[in-house]
Amino acid sequence: MGNGTPVISFNVSKGYMKKDIGTIKMGLTFAGCFLGAGYVSGKELWQYFGSYGAMGFAGLFLAVLLLVVITAVIMWIVLKSGKEAMDDIISPWDSPFIKGFFSWVGIFLFFSIGAIMTAGIGGLFVSLLRVPAWVGCLIVSALGAFVAYKGLEGMVAVFSKSVPFLVAATIIISVARLISIGPPGIDFSEVSVNPMLGPWPLSAVNYMALNIDGSIALLGPLAKKVNGGLRNAIGGAAIGGAGLLIMAVLIMLSVAGTPGVVDEELPMLMVAKTVGPLALWVYGVLIFLAMFGVTQSSMVAVVSNLEIKRIITGRKKLIFVCVLGTLNFLASLLGFSNLVRHVYPVFGYVELVSVVFLLINAVKLKKAG
Repeated sequence: MGNGTPVISFNVSKGYMKKDIGTIKMGLTFAGCFLGAGYVSGKELWQYFGSYGAMGFAGLFLAVLLLVVITAVIMWIVLKSGKEAMDDIISPWDSPFIKGFFSWVGIFLFFSIGAIMTAGIGGLFVSLLRVPAWVGCLIVSALGAFVAYKGLEGMVAVFSKSVPFLVAATIIISVARLISIGPPGIDFSEVSVNPMLGPWPLSAVNYMALNIDGSIALLGPLAKKVNGGLRNAIGGAAIGGAGLLIMAVLIMLSVAGTPGVVDEELPMLMVAKTVGPLALWVYGVLIFLAMFGVTQSSMVAVVSNLEIKRIITGRKKLIFVCVLGTLNFLASLLGFSNLVRHVYPVFGYVELVSVVFLLINAVKLKKAG
């Protein structure tokens, strides 16, 4: 998910991108908002789409279509209002309560994503090193607290750069697996729908809401920078969406074609294992780096947001990051699968409220002329 994960993106901060960006770069940025460690692990995609069997592909198409449409609405709001701040894009009213609510939801989402990725690393320690999951979770939580305390955003950026290589490895491994098994080997009979997500259309909407909210801060400012305006921006998002679809289909088919991996913490890691030892270790190292980057960036984001709110200052910061690291560790012990299964749907429904507000904001701007 954008899910707060490191993304394949372009720095759109003032002073860095002086030239307008083209349709292709817009497409890459759009796709990069949602291509992260959670996406390519296979767990997230299987829960939201693969578990519904053949109808999961319809849900996948609907989710990506909604992501493109809502992105278009976000950019239209920015161009119409001239405001790029996330609060101004979402809220149709200048209400401190509403803006404060979504601010706190964002902080809790950052924390949850950090814990989920830490749990994923615990699963990696078990699969690759035969080391208890809690060891990996403890190490990552301690390092995350240290990075958050020191404010080492540059360190986070280094690990985030592994994501493009992880995406490439995922595509190669998926294609290799599908070639080896052929169409007869693909079986969607191992389905177990998460009751929190309901029927496939609702699952698709939940997935869209979960992912789009964390991407508003990046996608919004792009509206004024895309060469050719809104039309080309939408075209770029559509191209990026097509890329997301292709990759998701490859992942879902390769997971469906590998018996017994659906219930694994990291299904695509087990798919890589069937391709060969080299594929297993390359994929394992890359997904570790990506998940590690997510954990670090999430914990830094929590601390940074609370510092902005002046809730933690001075000596309180050291105490807080120690508490944050401890809570991250304890939450991660629930396991990657359990956290994805229960936390993601809850936040999806909460973030759906922000999507509704965003649409109301667009309607108000439209009526205002």
